[in-house]
Amino acid sequence: MKNLFSGWADSEKIEAAMEIGRSASRMIERGKGLQNLIEFAKSHREGRLSIYSLRGLYRMVSRLDGAEPVTTTQRRDHKNSVGGTLIEWAVKL
Repeated sequence: MKNLFSGWADSEKIEAAMEIGRSASRMIERGKGLQNLIEFAKSHREGRLSIYSLRGLYRMVSRLDGAEPVTTTQRRDHKNSVGGTLIEWAVKL
């Protein structure tokens, strides 16, 4: 399975994790926190979730437009690695 993703940029791997909602470990108790953060950000008037992992950045920005969230995403890859994974989130109450 690792060979399947070897040609992917780090930001593409983060995006896939955001969409699939599963941990690479495949353990049943893993991979739920990210989906919870996505829903948390989308449930507020304005929410942002940024994930930096190795050299990749994936950012989701959500704004409530009436009852439905309008979500935009951005991917970027950097020359240097953060050496792990950092998750930043912010919401407007």
